[in-house]
Amino acid sequence: MEKKHRVIIVDDHALVRAGLRLLLDRDPDIEVVGEAGNGRLALSEVGILAPHLVLMDISMPQMNGLEATAEIKRSYPQVRVLVMTMHNSKEYVQASLKAGADGYILKEAAPEEFFAAIHTVLQGKLYLSEGVSGIEDSD
Repeated sequence: MEKKHRVIIVDDHALVRAGLRLLLDRDPDIEVVGEAGNGRLALSEVGILAPHLVLMDISMPQMNGLEATAEIKRSYPQVRVLVMTMHNSKEYVQASLKAGADGYILKEAAPEEFFAAIHTVLQGKLYLSEGVSGIEDSD
């Protein structure tokens, strides 16, 4: 029997976390091992639960997702981080990648794209949401 991919959901909205958990329960290769409502709690949960993947919101109280991602990648470089957000801007994509995120997906994405993003990131590949891949480079 293959081991399941251990996932932590980080979002400041309890309803979003619950919905993501229900969605992820449909994938037999994924086990949701924890949740956190802010970046500070996420750091603690990662240290305790040793996930393979963290699904990370950006806009959260106490410590935002960009700060938490940078700290997770610094302390636990083997842990993959998939940023999931409503922010559809080049600045947030670049900041997420600079923080060490392994992928970036918009919350408006379809479930099929969500699962594709998760599995791409778990394979060690970069994933950028279809919704952000067309953002113009203004430099």
